[in-house]
Amino acid sequence: DYYFTSQNFCVSACHVMENTVYKELQQSKHWTTATGVRALCADCHVSGRLTFAMWDHFIATSELFVNMTNDFSNPEAFEVLRPAGADRVRMEMLSNNSSNCRRCHVMEAIQPKRLRGQSQHKIALEERTTCISCHYNLVHKEVEPSKAFLEASGGG
Repeated sequence: DYYFTSQNFCVSACHVMENTVYKELQQSKHWTTATGVRALCADCHVSGRLTFAMWDHFIATSELFVNMTNDFSNPEAFEVLRPAGADRVRMEMLSNNSSNCRRCHVMEAIQPKRLRGQSQHKIALEERTTCISCHYNLVHKEVEPSKAFLEASGGG
């Protein structure tokens, strides 16, 4: 592992993460699983190979500007920017076919317990639907998907 993809770096790089999205992760199904496997920030938000991870971090340097030009000591300041951030991540996941999800999850092996989930996953397999198209509010606080995301994911 590299320091810049460690959980410690992700959470402590800026306090807004520690006070918002990290707490949400800790309350999600990706944190407390029946198997004990725990997804961490980098698992979802950083590409697995070093070259691609470096590119992800380069692109994320724009976040430094956002953090330097906003006062996130008030959580409401972060909430104003949350929809744009969620949309950016969702669109990236659409563009790479939810590749980070697929590092841990094998679509053909997913066995939802509910009939609706079984039916939806069967259709998703047949239509080659990518994970984020349906699971766009899975870990963090709910954010309405943008019109652009819905159109791009086939949900609009």
